[in-house]
Amino acid sequence: MKTDNHENTANNTAPKQTDESHIDAATSVSFVKQSGKRPSSKSSNSRLASNDLRSNRLRSLDDSARLTVDSLSDTSDRECRFWRTAASRISTLITSPEDAAKINLYTQQYGCIPPPFFVIVMSILQISVYAHYTVQGNIKVGWVTGCAGCIVHGNREGTMTFVSTRIFEIWRFISYCLVHQGLEQLLFNVLIQLVIGIPLEIVHKIWRIAPLYITAVVFSSVLHHLIDSEVVLVGASGGSYAILVAHLANVILTSNRLNTQIGKLISISVLVMFDFGHAIYRRYGLEDCEQKSYIAHAGGLFVGLLMHALFFRQFTRPRYQKILKYILPSIFFIWFLIGILLCALLKNDSSVLKVCNITEHISV
Repeated sequence: MKTDNHENTANNTAPKQTDESHIDAATSVSFVKQSGKRPSSKSSNSRLASNDLRSNRLRSLDDSARLTVDSLSDTSDRECRFWRTAASRISTLITSPEDAAKINLYTQQYGCIPPPFFVIVMSILQISVYAHYTVQGNIKVGWVTGCAGCIVHGNREGTMTFVSTRIFEIWRFISYCLVHQGLEQLLFNVLIQLVIGIPLEIVHKIWRIAPLYITAVVFSSVLHHLIDSEVVLVGASGGSYAILVAHLANVILTSNRLNTQIGKLISISVLVMFDFGHAIYRRYGLEDCEQKSYIAHAGGLFVGLLMHALFFRQFTRPRYQKILKYILPSIFFIWFLIGILLCALLKNDSSVLKVCNITEHISV
């Protein structure tokens, strides 16, 4: 009887072992079919594991975003959906897939407090000032010519442009960003501010975007006074370039898969080169009284490159990012202080106003 029991037990366990072996074989075959590689190599296994982990992380972020959208669909802040949708869709165009998923999750929880009104207000002011001076001064608008606000009635220099001989009028260090020469300069700056500035303000908040923008505008005027003071400085290129370059620097330095961003970086680079070429033409290709400085472009690029780590939120934090957050802003502030001291000590006797026979406007 005992031998019979042993035989029955052996017969019962044998099918289980064969079934398990068949399951293992089928699993390995399906794995080979799906991956196209044999799981014998440790490197291939680790690569597949990392890819699966990354895809699962992105999928979980997308699922969280969908759940957040569903939970917010019936709330009272329906007017915020436009900003959330715009920021999410634009982030997929200008950021890496991983950062775009994180930004999407963040923006879907955005409650429009505070609203992204800084770049919107700046754009409205710039368009309004350009339209006002164009109509009032009967200026012939061109693609790169026709500075609305540079010369007001009575052949006097405008009160909003930055002129190196009038640096004691402090408001000129900022007000010049509201005055533009030609439709190209105005449209490019407004386009950058609305398309890139609004999503960035939603994600990074107004207290990061506004100081970055204003810092670039002021620094560009200081740099202009020291380098290219023979012409007038107008345009918001300093602020718009700071936003654009800071975003690009943030994408390049924090992206784990930079090769997926090459197309986007090339497209933005071509657009920037197109605008910078127009700025060079406005400086050296026009008549003397029509020439305007391009230093604001360089100033905005410099500020965006050195200050992005300080003003922008970091969704991914490489080890070197903490170092850049303190080293790059320190370099910028040293140069900024040196520039301010030189502006206070150096006097500029060359005046484009006298060359162009324009009367200086003395403020009372």
